[in-house]
Order: sequence, then C-alpha cells, then structure tokens
Amino acid sequence: MTSRSGESTSGSQALHSLASERSGAVDEGDSGEVLSSGVTPEMIAAKESERDQAITEMATQESAVGEVSARLATARASLAALDQEVLSATQAVEEWDRGLRAAQSLVEVASSRVDTAAADVERQKTALRNATDRARDAEEALRTVQESSGQAPDAVADALEKALQEAEEVLAAAEATETDTRNALHATEREREALAATVAALELALRTDSEGGDQATLPGVTGSVSDALRVEKGYETAIARALGSLADAHLVGTKKEALSVVSSRVGSEGRIELVIADGSSHTPADIPGLTTALSVVTGPAGVLALLADTYVAENFAAVEKAWPSVPRGVTVVTRDGDVFGDHVVRTGSGEAQSRLELAAQRDATKTTLESVSTERERLSFDAEQAQAKRIAAAEAVKNALAQLRQADASRAEFGEQVSRVRASLDAAQQEITRLGEALAESEAALANATAQHQESIAQWEAFQKTTRPGVDESQRHDARAQVDVIASEEVEARIALEASRQRAGALGDQVEALVARVRDEERAQEREKARHRERVRKAQRASQVLALLPAALASAAASVEESGTALVAAEAARQASHQELLALRQSETSVRERLTTITDSVHSLEMQVYEKKLQRTTLLERAREELGLEEDALLQEYSPEQMVPPDGTEEGSEATPFVRSEQETRLRKAERTLDQLGRVNPLALEEFEALETRHTYLTEQLADLKTTRSDLEAIMAELDETMHTIFADAFADTQKAFDEVFPLLFPGGTGSLKLTEPADMLATGIDVAVKPAGRKSSACPCSPAVSGRWPRWRS
Repeated sequence: MTSRSGESTSGSQALHSLASERSGAVDEGDSGEVLSSGVTPEMIAAKESERDQAITEMATQESAVGEVSARLATARASLAALDQEVLSATQAVEEWDRGLRAAQSLVEVASSRVDTAAADVERQKTALRNATDRARDAEEALRTVQESSGQAPDAVADALEKALQEAEEVLAAAEATETDTRNALHATEREREALAATVAALELALRTDSEGGDQATLPGVTGSVSDALRVEKGYETAIARALGSLADAHLVGTKKEALSVVSSRVGSEGRIELVIADGSSHTPADIPGLTTALSVVTGPAGVLALLADTYVAENFAAVEKAWPSVPRGVTVVTRDGDVFGDHVVRTGSGEAQSRLELAAQRDATKTTLESVSTERERLSFDAEQAQAKRIAAAEAVKNALAQLRQADASRAEFGEQVSRVRASLDAAQQEITRLGEALAESEAALANATAQHQESIAQWEAFQKTTRPGVDESQRHDARAQVDVIASEEVEARIALEASRQRAGALGDQVEALVARVRDEERAQEREKARHRERVRKAQRASQVLALLPAALASAAASVEESGTALVAAEAARQASHQELLALRQSETSVRERLTTITDSVHSLEMQVYEKKLQRTTLLERAREELGLEEDALLQEYSPEQMVPPDGTEEGSEATPFVRSEQETRLRKAERTLDQLGRVNPLALEEFEALETRHTYLTEQLADLKTTRSDLEAIMAELDETMHTIFADAFADTQKAFDEVFPLLFPGGTGSLKLTEPADMLATGIDVAVKPAGRKSSACPCSPAVSGRWPRWRS
C-alpha cells in the first residue's frame, strides 16, 4: 500500500511538469494553414469538355459498328441458307444411291434365308421323329420298373423331415433362451458385486476415526447431527451445504451438557463442534418459488433452529426469480448445493461430501442392491429351467434324426431303381419339347423369309423407277465473297470504336484525379484547424491543473504514511490465515488418500473373487455341455489326486500321477492328431449315392450331346456346301453383268471383277479393277464378309 502511495506522489509530480510544459507550448498566432497544389476549376472544366467530346465520338463509332454488324448478319444468314440447300441436295443424291444398294442387297439376303429355312425345317422333322421313338421306349421301361418295385415311402420321409425341422427349431429357441438368460444372470451378478463394494466403501467412509470416536464417548454427547436428521430424498446436498461443517458436528441435549463437555476437554488438543438439541420450534414464512428447509427435514428442535432461515430452490433460475423478494437474513440453497446469502455466495464443485450425503447415498445403494439380488435369484431359476428345456430339445432332435435316416435309407433303395429309367425318360421328353419348339420356329422363319423375299423384290423394282436428284453450287460462291468483304469492314469499325472508348476512359480518369486532389486539400485544411483548436484547449486545462496540484501533493504524502502502517498489519494477518489454511488442506489430503487406498483395495479383492467365480462357472458349463459331466463326477474321477491312465501307445505302460505340464503336452499332441483326421461326415453314404445317381444322369446327357453335335456338324457341312454353290453362281452372274454395264457407263474404259481366293469361296474377297478413259487404272480389294456392302465410286 505504501508503494502505491509513493507511486501516486510521483505521478502528481509528473503531472505538474506536464501541465507546465503544455501551458507554455501553444502559439496563439499559429493558424495551421496548408499549402495549395495549384489545381483550378478552369483546369477541371477543360478536362471535362475534352471527355464529353470523346464520349460523343465513341457513340458515333458504336452506331457505325452496329450498322456493319447488321449487314454482316444478313449476309451470313443468306450464305447459311444456300449451304443448307446444297447440303440437302447432296444428301438426297446419297440417300437415293444408298436406297438402291440396300434394296438390291435385301433381295439377295432374303433369297438366301428362304433356302436356309427350308433345309432347317426338314432337319428338325427328322430329329423330332427319332426323339419320339426314344421317349416311347423310355416310358415302357419306367412302367415296367414301377410295377415290379412297388411304391416308395415318400410320405413317411416328408413327415419325418418336418418333425426334424420342428425339433431343430425348438432346440435353437431353447439354446438362445438359455444363452440370453445366463448373460443376464452374469450381468446381474456383476452389478450386485459392484453395488456391494459401493455399500462397503460408503460404510467405511462413514466410520469415525480414533479422534472422532473419543469425542463421541464424552459424557452428554448423544451422537452426530447427520445421524439425528432425516432428509427427504433429493434434498441431502442442499441441507448439507446449508449446515456446512455443522452437518458432521456432535449432538448434545442441553446447554448445560455442552458446557460440561467443553470443561472436560480443557487442555486437550483438537477441535470439536457441538449442536444443542434442545430448542423451540419455528414456523418460517412462505416465499414464492422457494421451499422451506424445515419442510423437508425432521430432527431435534435445536438442529432445526439452524435451518429456520434457510430455503431450498430447484435451480439457479429459481434463485434469480425469487431473489428480489427474499428478506435479509435468509439463506437460499439450490438442490445442487449452491449457497446464496446476504454477504456470502458459495457455488461450484470440488467440495467433499458430508456424512449426511454419504449416508443418503449408502441407503439408496442398499435399496438397489436388494432389488438386484432379488432379480439374480429369479434369473438363476430361469437359467436352470432353460437348461432343462435345452437338454430335452436336444434329445428330441437326436431321435428325430435317427428316424429320418432310417426313412431316407428306405427311400434311397427305391430311388436307385427308378432314377436311371426316369432320367432317360426326362431327357427324351425334354428333347421332344425342344425339337418341337425348334420345328415351329423353323416353319415360322421359313414363312417369314418367303414373305420378306417377295417384299424385297417389290421394293427393289419400285425404287428403280424413281428419278435420281442433282446439285447446283453456283450461287454459294458469290454469297461467300460478299460475307468476307463485310467482315473486313466490321473489323475496321470495331478497332476505331475501341480507340475512342480508351480515349474517353483516360480523360474521365484525369477529371476524377483533379477533383480528388481538390477534395484532399480541403480535408487537410480542416484537420489542421482542428488540431490548432485542440492545442489551445489543452493549454487552458493545463493552467487549471497547475492551480490545484499543490493541495493534492500534500494530501498524497499524508496518505502514504497512513497506508504503510495499515499494510504491515494486514500482511501479518494474511500470513496467519495462510498457515492455518495450509494445515487444514494437508489434513484433508491425508484423509482422502486413506479413503481412496482402502476403497481401491476392497474393490480389487472383490473383482478377483468375482472373476474366479465366473471362470469356475464357465468351466463347469463347458464340461456339462461338451463332456456330459457334472461337478461331482469331475472331482471324483478327474481330480489332480487321481492317477492318470495310459494312452495305449506303449505296451506295458501303467497309470501315473497327475503332472500338469505332462498332461498339457499330451493334450496338444492329441489336438494335432484330431486336426489331421478332420471332421466326421455322418451323411457321407447318402451324399455318395446322390452323386452316383447324378453321375449316371450326366453320362447319359453327355451321350445325347455327342449325338446332337454329330447332327449339327453334318448340317453345318451341308450349309457350307450350299453357300459355296450359291456364292459361286451369284459371283458369276455379277461378273457377267459388270462386264456388260461398265462399258455403257464409262465409254472407252475397262473394268473387271476377280476373287482374291478362288479356292475358298467362304473366306474370299473381291478385287474391283476399273480404268475410265484417259485415267490410270485403280483397284479396290474388298470382302463382302467384312465390309457388308460394295464400295461406292464417284467420278
């Protein structure tokens, strides 16, 4: 505090110096004027005139550009119309040529399809007659087998399959129910163990230490305040924060007994807090939005008197709403433990729980523990019932499976006699159906091909009677030249327009720059005048401060001396309070560490015990499910005290004592041997019989496919021969017609058609060699199998 007074004195002296300096620093004759840049209104007006003239010239150029652009657009539209006319005429000529070639090609293709379809119809009829004979023989053989073998037991097998399926569904449901029940039981056991550990920890925390025990045995002490109070659930934290340290104080009956306790502890160390139980009742006034503490607490009248002026709010919002109507001397506590008084507010977390809160938490945990224990007993009973149902369902599945296997054996005996004949009959019937559909398709294809052939001939003859169109391109060249001339004029007009636009923009920028310079000079003049007025005002204030500073300096010196004395006393009191606070914090830390250590130790032991119990239960369940052995049988026959019988690999070996390492090695060896053997397939015989039946059926189908392949190869050879003959005849006719027509189309010219591979008519191409009069000879090799059409020649 002394240092602050010294700083205040030093500041006053500095203020005196600064005021003296400012009072003499202003020159009243200084007006703060700024030099002019020399820009005049005449200069600005001249530039604006030049700019307006440039804008007018730019408008004239824009009008000229628009006129030229309109002319150019008109010329281009005319050219586009002529291009479209030429294109349409050219496309019409090409379309007429394509139509003629397509019509001729359709006639040739349709004729070939008619011949192919007729041959296919005859082949399908022959194959259908053969398949019908085979099906008749197979039906007679199947009838003979069925009359000699009797009827198969299919109805019994189907009923047993349904019974097995129902038994398996019952078993799956029982296993799922048992699993769910045991999982719930294990979860309940873990929850019960955790709740028991929490109750034990809270009981341990509520126990008083040795000092508290000595104080509780003093004459006149009847117990603790927290044990004497009964608080409505949910209000424990609020009441504990309202009582503060008195919630853990000791209770005495009267004032006389309190004086007796204090006199008996004269000279002893340690601090004790006593609350007198005797007192008169209080009826606090109602405050809207708040609940009186006495309405949620029952206990001795003296303890209730401590809460007479205490009210409970639901939350901080309720405190804010009711705070203006709370009278003086009343304390408001929220249910979360925030305290609001006339001069003190305590809020936030971090405060340790009182005995009152710990006792409430312990009682609530005990109630939950009792409920969880009851649920565990119920789940344990349900688990036993589920296990019994699962065992019964497994036995039912086993019996149903045995009966089904017996029925399958009977049905397989009959199926083995019928499957071979039925497979032959099915194959023959399928072939008849397939050949019938193929015959119908072939007949439809023949009729369709005949109709298409007649239609293609009519279309070809009709197309030959139409007139071939022509093309005229004379007007297009004149329109193209006119468009080029107008485009050049437009480019020159646009260049002139851009030059005018740039000149107008530059003149506008110059005008704006001159106006901005004039405005900057005016603003600088105003700023300089404002600074001059501010300096005059500060000089006047400095003169006033110089007149008041001597008295302030004297008062500051007296305050410095008084503050030094007060600072020494306050520092001594602060040191004493700090030492007491450190002692209390160390005591609290040691107690908390002790509680944490004990709680962790108890919880660790309980978890170890629970894990051992759970492991034991799991092992017993595995032994019961996988080996069918109960706990008593395991301990009696396979305990470590029993002798281990020999494994039979060595002759003359005897039983030996149990050694864990040796038996673990023996177990690993047996597991490897079992893995090498693999899993046992109980349905291997039935699967083999099914595969054998399938093999027989596929063998017969393969023989039919081979026969069909031979038939197809014969048909392909016949088609190749037919196509060879048709193509050779067609080429001879075409070559003859080419030799007759070419001299008529090109007088004085020569041309010829030749095959590239005459020995192989199906893979050959055609060389077209032509030589019009006055030109060199040219050839075009082409293959109709690749291109699909003949080349088109244009002169």
